[in-house]
Amino acid sequence: MVAPTTAFEDSTADNPPWTGLAEEATFLQTVVNDSGRASVTQVGTSAVDNNPINMVAVGYPSAPTSSELKSKSILLFIGAQHGNEPSGREMALQKIRDLAYTTDPDTQVYLRNHPVIFIPTPNPDNLAVARNNKLGNDLNRLWLSFSDAEVQAMGSVVRDYSPHIVVDFHEKIGGATQFEFLHPTNAEVTPAIANIALDIHTEGRAALNIAGYSTGLYNGSEAPFILRNSAGLRNIITVLGESSGQGDTTYLTRKQAVDGYGIFLDRVFVYHRVNADTIRDAVASANIESRQRGEDKAVIQDPNITPPAGYTVTNAQYSTVSQALALLNLAAYELSSASGYFISMAQGAKRVLPFLVDGASPDAVVAANAVGADPSLLSTAEVYNVRWRVSGGTALYGASLGVDALSLEVGGLYPDRVYEWSVQEQEGSVSSDWSAWQTFTTLPQFNLEYRDTATQATTSVPGVSGTSFELTGLEAGESYEFRVQEDDGINTSDWSGWHQFTTTAVGTDQDVTLVMGQQVTQAVVVNVDQVAVTNAIVASQQTQSQAATVEQIATLSSVDAQQATQAVSVEISTATVMDITAVLLEQVMQAQVVTVDQVAQAAAVIAQQLTQGAPLSAEQVTDLAAVVVEQITQSQAVDVSIVQPDDLTVAVIEQLTQAQSISANQNAQVAGVSAESRTEVQAISLASDYSLVTTPVQQSTQTQIVELLDGTGLNVVTLEQATQGQAATVDLTLLVGTVTGEQAMEGQTSVVAATLLLSAVDVEQLTEAEIADILGSAMLVDPRTLRVKRTTVGYTVNRITDSFRVKFKATVH
Repeated sequence: MVAPTTAFEDSTADNPPWTGLAEEATFLQTVVNDSGRASVTQVGTSAVDNNPINMVAVGYPSAPTSSELKSKSILLFIGAQHGNEPSGREMALQKIRDLAYTTDPDTQVYLRNHPVIFIPTPNPDNLAVARNNKLGNDLNRLWLSFSDAEVQAMGSVVRDYSPHIVVDFHEKIGGATQFEFLHPTNAEVTPAIANIALDIHTEGRAALNIAGYSTGLYNGSEAPFILRNSAGLRNIITVLGESSGQGDTTYLTRKQAVDGYGIFLDRVFVYHRVNADTIRDAVASANIESRQRGEDKAVIQDPNITPPAGYTVTNAQYSTVSQALALLNLAAYELSSASGYFISMAQGAKRVLPFLVDGASPDAVVAANAVGADPSLLSTAEVYNVRWRVSGGTALYGASLGVDALSLEVGGLYPDRVYEWSVQEQEGSVSSDWSAWQTFTTLPQFNLEYRDTATQATTSVPGVSGTSFELTGLEAGESYEFRVQEDDGINTSDWSGWHQFTTTAVGTDQDVTLVMGQQVTQAVVVNVDQVAVTNAIVASQQTQSQAATVEQIATLSSVDAQQATQAVSVEISTATVMDITAVLLEQVMQAQVVTVDQVAQAAAVIAQQLTQGAPLSAEQVTDLAAVVVEQITQSQAVDVSIVQPDDLTVAVIEQLTQAQSISANQNAQVAGVSAESRTEVQAISLASDYSLVTTPVQQSTQTQIVELLDGTGLNVVTLEQATQGQAATVDLTLLVGTVTGEQAMEGQTSVVAATLLLSAVDVEQLTEAEIADILGSAMLVDPRTLRVKRTTVGYTVNRITDSFRVKFKATVH
């Protein structure tokens, strides 16, 4: 496959003609068709000639989807906003091609985690002709009003895909300094955002200096209506570039301008790859801080105004600014009087809002009315703010503000990793406290290759989540083989050996499901085969790039396990354990522990197998027919088969390997088992846990459903009733007895004491923690899951479960 070139590249002249629109279209389509790693999407048309304005997205190993672009930390490049400054745009065409065809492993890793979007030609009508668009407007002065079609097209890309980095290249008129750069300089830009942009162009300038080009800082303004500052005010890391080529090639030829910009952008890619976690944290934290500062009415440096809670606009004013508000991701809510709208300052992009609508701003599009408190609205402006991070860390991995649904899809996560998330509710300009952190774990990810053994024609399938994958379109009666490697999103293991399978000799096309019990991590290869009806388990494992085979079977009566770890062989066998119909093995290898919990009629089995000659023990499990657990060490996943258990309501097997919690899937033959499969893209459920108005809600657990009300009446659901989905009510204001664990297990009807009027306790003398302790004890729940908040009428008590559903919410007087 030969990568295409432009006539500009092929020319031997120092200042060849710029690539035209027709050639650009043909060039990009060739890149898309040949590489399979790029896509072209029209995002708008020019204001006069209706020329298409295209967005080009490049990723690896294939063109990024819209979902990937929205969920990953991406970079956006914009070229030639000013039509007569096309050197950045010319460089962009070459860079699109270079990225799409790259064989460099570091670049491929970068593109997989950080797809790049290009808008090479946002001003097509006057390309290489004039600075402004054909309406005579400077596009880089419209990033507040968004009045023209070209900037609306660019703005929609920024809004829809929320890039963490924006690079905007221009040309200056002459000057001995060949390249100059600048970061956001408006006083209201979050310092962390501006500082990262400064770091980026400092490193880029250093790379240019090494290449022999002269560089410096551009003398730009603080105006909020130019892209550099407008994006910075929205917490986007933005870098402006100015090359010394516009109309004068004395100091820099066209070829040199394109070459220098390419060197700079390559350095930006490296910075992004190396500092991705810092960038994620800075952007997420800036959005959260900006929202909070708006709620707190923090000091505003520019424009010089008294910080309001927000602004109200008339219907006519709203009509003028509604498009700009939408492109800036600023929500507006209709007033109850239907006379206009309210725009809260408690939003992530609030730093740009006063410039747009406050009459004190010389750049304001309308003069809105600043208000010190939320006005009466037609409907409740209730949204959620969500943040997430790697479990145990402090740096944020991402944040999403103003979520108006009860679920949020979070993507761009690394596979086989534990994350945690937290949520707060916001109503208008007022928000709740953040919830406690809740954890979730992503599945491991594999790359798969398979081929016809006769033709050796190989097909690659990257990014397979989980341990099985369905192959389609195979020939009947043909012999195939496949291999896998584990991919943690940053590094990949060695490939496994090839494993053969043969399709059925009937029909025309075959679908085959490969169970990838073969997993590779840190150069350790483990092959897992499961065989039905055998009376022993033989486990042989070797580390440090050595292969191991584990055969596990149902109908277990004895275990013969042999382990080889770093040339140390240990034999462990178990005697017959009376009445044991299943054994769960917990294996500790190289200081790694796997804990297996089994809920089955209040019975549990924990079996530990240790290296260096340690014994193997087991406890009895009731009514469990057969359980086979395969464990693979060094951060690898677990395949779990549960065969024909009786009366098993819930079976959860968790593996903890290298401080990561992995939920294993459960066999479909288990009646009534709730199976969880966590994927790379996590669905987070939100509920009205932090409602600003106390409302009775339902509590749902695996064994009880209880509805707590502030009224009178008392009835507690029994265990049997709870499993049938029946609810009950509990009076929080009466002093009642407490249910015991024994009574609850037996399904007896009992009452729950959920009031603070216990004995002679004076509520006012208690701390919120003490209140939580009393409530937790009374209701048989962990007090750490209770959040107590003092109000003017008493105390609001909330409880959070792992799935973030409110178990109860009530006001205690």
